[in-house]
Amino acid sequence: LTWTDNSTNESNFVVARSTTSGGPYTDIATLPANTTSYSNTGLSANTTYYYVVRATNAGGSSANSNQASATTPVPDIIVDNPSATFSGTWTTASSATDKYGADYRYATSGSGATATYNANVPIAGNYRVSVWYSQGTNRANNAPYTVNFSGGSLTYSVNQQTNGGTWVTLGTHYFAAGGGQVVIGTAGANPSVVIADAVRFTYLNSNAPVTVTYDAVATEDGYVLESSETSNVGGTINSSNTTFAVGDNSQRLQFKGILSFDTSPIPDDATIQKVTLKLTQYSINGGDPWASLGTLSVDLAVPSFGAATTLATEDFAAAATVTNVATVSKPSGNNVTVSSALSSAGVLRVSKTGKTQLRLQFALDDDNDSANDYVNFYSGNYSTNTAYRPKLEIEYTR
Repeated sequence: LTWTDNSTNESNFVVARSTTSGGPYTDIATLPANTTSYSNTGLSANTTYYYVVRATNAGGSSANSNQASATTPVPDIIVDNPSATFSGTWTTASSATDKYGADYRYATSGSGATATYNANVPIAGNYRVSVWYSQGTNRANNAPYTVNFSGGSLTYSVNQQTNGGTWVTLGTHYFAAGGGQVVIGTAGANPSVVIADAVRFTYLNSNAPVTVTYDAVATEDGYVLESSETSNVGGTINSSNTTFAVGDNSQRLQFKGILSFDTSPIPDDATIQKVTLKLTQYSINGGDPWASLGTLSVDLAVPSFGAATTLATEDFAAAATVTNVATVSKPSGNNVTVSSALSSAGVLRVSKTGKTQLRLQFALDDDNDSANDYVNFYSGNYSTNTAYRPKLEIEYTR
């Protein structure tokens, strides 16, 4: 606290404090004459304190000064490896010079061993989650860190061969009071070992997660039909229908659906936590494609599958940014909406600066029965009931 000494005859200044605006105040310090500042320590975290100052002498006290207030921060929560819970085989080591604290642990990649770090955050809110590890050439270049937050989880792939000996940010996530968990895994990691050292949770604010929903861009969605049965190349497109097809037709040609979403309004500093694709069935033409063609999967491309975001025949076989980011279950009937959650790999690749495109295809290109086996979903062109349009629901924090 600082103030101006407007008095010429004070004996002391008295600092008083309250946790309620306007008081009542409790005297906490009596200071010598001509003092103009005071530091108040040992306070509770994330608490707003209100202060007034008055001058005193043998004749009495002045009126209180104007009230000033300050809110104390929430201290970082650092969970080092001795406080983590381990399953499977982990070895304690201390030779690395870029470790956090006295030691760290390592486990064999692919062994299934896990290390769980619980923060038990004191208040609900958004926390920046960062991790510390010692780097090395034998470390996994894709160590999986799963953040379990309020209402979901997200797995980050971390290259432990670089950026060791410092805090590496995963993302910002919303935790309920008492929550906050990171699980370091070994499944799917390579090469040799995964390091488990320290995890930090830094409180940012109490903002609730934001959920936004984007409709598919009508002029850029539709279907691409294969040029011939075994070509695996797009032959014709349709971006104007109020529905789009996925499956195969009586000529044994495959339909793939393409959806385009403008996700650029998401703030650049946001962390996308969850993404859900919502599709509404218009009809099934012929046989049930889920029965004859298998799983309906979703690929993702940023900013587009082909050279442009407009629908094109090249979208049929163009490389995806990430494959198999979701599976679409069979709706129970027409005009029924199904929701498909994107995987962590998909969530982390959704664009915050442009378009995010999705491609839908069944596991089999055709079942050789020379009969239609395809589903029609409503497209972004459907205007009678806009709730039936393809939608991408995104939850983010910042």
